[in-house]
Amino acid sequence: MKSKILGLLCISVFFITALLSLTSATFTVSPTSLIFNQNTNSHTFTLTNTNNSQLLTVNMQSTITLSGLVFDITGNMSNINASEPRTFTVTSRTSNDFSTIDFGSEISGNLLITNINNSNDNATVVITAENKDFCSYDNPGDLSVSIKSMSTISGFGSDEDYWYPLDEVEIEVNVENNGNDDIKNIALEWVLYTSDGQKITDGDESDFDLNDGKDETITFTFQIDPNDLDTNTEDYVLYIKATGTIKNGLNEGEKTCASDSDSIEIRLEDDFVILDSVKFSETVSCGSSLQITAEVWNIGLDDQEDIYVRIYDKDLNIDEIVEIGDIDSFDSKKLDVTLEIPQDAEEKTSALFFEVYDESNDIYQNQEDDEAIFDFPLKVEGCSLTPDILIFAEVSSGGSQGEETVIKATLTNSGKASTFKLGASGYEAWATLKSVDPTTIYIGEGQSEEILITLNLNKDAPTGLQDFFLEITLPDGTKETQPISINVLEKKSDLGSITGFFTEGNTFLKGFIIVDIIIIVIIVIVAIRILKK
Repeated sequence: MKSKILGLLCISVFFITALLSLTSATFTVSPTSLIFNQNTNSHTFTLTNTNNSQLLTVNMQSTITLSGLVFDITGNMSNINASEPRTFTVTSRTSNDFSTIDFGSEISGNLLITNINNSNDNATVVITAENKDFCSYDNPGDLSVSIKSMSTISGFGSDEDYWYPLDEVEIEVNVENNGNDDIKNIALEWVLYTSDGQKITDGDESDFDLNDGKDETITFTFQIDPNDLDTNTEDYVLYIKATGTIKNGLNEGEKTCASDSDSIEIRLEDDFVILDSVKFSETVSCGSSLQITAEVWNIGLDDQEDIYVRIYDKDLNIDEIVEIGDIDSFDSKKLDVTLEIPQDAEEKTSALFFEVYDESNDIYQNQEDDEAIFDFPLKVEGCSLTPDILIFAEVSSGGSQGEETVIKATLTNSGKASTFKLGASGYEAWATLKSVDPTTIYIGEGQSEEILITLNLNKDAPTGLQDFFLEITLPDGTKETQPISINVLEKKSDLGSITGFFTEGNTFLKGFIIVDIIIIVIIVIVAIRILKK
């Protein structure tokens, strides 16, 4: 009985040992990840047999293909001794073109290594192909491109040291033809990537030609869009490339390319709310309304509550609080407000300030202590109290000494629309004022209106041109005067109906009277002759 039990125990130990040998790993590989690009076309990895009592033979692919790129795997896979780790080589074929992968991107595949005696005993080496060269072909034209400067036009950045979300930046690039041939259709392309290869934004500029030995400086701008940023990193790389076609020489018609890059930090604060896209008319007039719109952006990593914006202009006595509310991280809300420009504002250029406050009534600021304060010039003009009015006047009726005389005046306003009070003066020595109709009038900008001024001319008023004044009173009480001239005629006598016959223009009546006189003379002569007889 004891012998049977002992036999069963031996058999159990044998099967357990065999099972363990089937399920436990008997080899390792190092490294487990290989990265290939234009500058690296070969890697090795080492396979180590961890079973000291048994030789190892493995199985793996001889080639692996990633998006058209072929990698060859070479090395002896048989009888691997535990004391002698085996080295394998993975090589990118010389015909591989990494430009088939989008610049800054990568693709990966797994090289599976399996114990030939146990499929569960395996390991994996990850093979990655990446495109780290912005140029997709060589540079036979000997172009060179270099980033000369990176400047912050607007925002909180510090030029080439760091930028902030929503900064507008300006990049200056120099492209030089160092070869012996002319190059045509040179295009400048740029792309901003995170340091680990995530594309943020890109663009290109108009193409140009460049003769041998010549260079060209290109300047372009772009804005850092918060929606494009990776909130998990602050490290970015700006890549530039210039590509063109060789115009002449031995390499005529061939493509040529050169590239450059520069690193930049895009800083992310925990709590930072700023303004963007502030829009309003930079020139206003007194008494007008000013509409302002803007985007209030939370470019911090934390959500914000109870945000408000203070808008003020000390010269215009403007001080307005605009409630914004809550804004999530990397989100925005619109500001839309209308301000009234005072009627008595002074014509000048002042500063309109915007301050962004948090829930603790503190102005937002970043780690450099730059505050979320923005100022813009605001020009006030067209507030002059002097009416820009032209007057055309003519006598409508009357005009002689002792007569009631009506003057019709047309007032044309080529200045600001206003309401005026009207009166007259300067006539006292030769007339009395009966009426000005109307006494209050509104004249729009570029518009004309008519008024009637009635004067009673004195009987002894001097004849000829006489001047008086139309008085124009503005809403603030300021008065301006405009001269009006009329021609005063001599008083008409009682024989005016007769003498009027001899006035200029009555030719028919003049002739009629002359004929009558001639007839009377003839009658007198005939009568005298008859009496003599």
